[in-house]
Amino acid sequence: MADGTFHTCGGTIIGKRWILTAGHCLSTGLSSIRFGTIVRNEGGFESERDIKIAKQISNPDYLNDYMWGEWIIENDIALLELAEDLPYGPTVQPATLPEQDASVPINQSAVLIGWGYLSGFSVEKPEILQKVNLTVYGNDYCDKVLTVPYNDTQNLCAGVDANDKGQCTGDSGGPLLVNGVPTGIVSWSVKPCISAPGAFTKVSYYRNWIRNVTGI
Repeated sequence: MADGTFHTCGGTIIGKRWILTAGHCLSTGLSSIRFGTIVRNEGGFESERDIKIAKQISNPDYLNDYMWGEWIIENDIALLELAEDLPYGPTVQPATLPEQDASVPINQSAVLIGWGYLSGFSVEKPEILQKVNLTVYGNDYCDKVLTVPYNDTQNLCAGVDANDKGQCTGDSGGPLLVNGVPTGIVSWSVKPCISAPGAFTKVSYYRNWIRNVTGI
């Protein structure tokens, strides 16, 4: 997704007019989404692969603030309603969401997709869409290595044991897929990027809210 000039966040198609993303992405000046390509700037902006965003809806309990000497980010999830239908086809299809409170598979392989920086020391985002295989960790481990603001009710975490692969700036809002199901949304990470597992918003915790807003 973009602010009209460059890529800022990722998202997941869940309906012809609906994109699932992170709440903090709404503060980046989003104005349009790009779909159906793995090349970030293919054809420039305002191309046949861009659709304007008609409405941005963050979770009503979204919070991102520095309070009591600690950074707090909660309910980091949002929905984007598009101005027109996405043209479904071979490269444009909606994801199947998990059910409300569906359990997160621990120690299972997951796939992270995005255009974020390739390391904490990168200066440019890649032009080609990237993917990486990660492991979903259990909450005991996530609580230990991430501490505040990690919330094991709302979050899950994933990475690799070597801490040399994972999410970075530009991946925010994008999906963490387990067996093709968007189980997590990129929320935040320890800096520099990829020095610890990444924190993701747990999609199943918000399934009823998504349904109430979108009807999906």
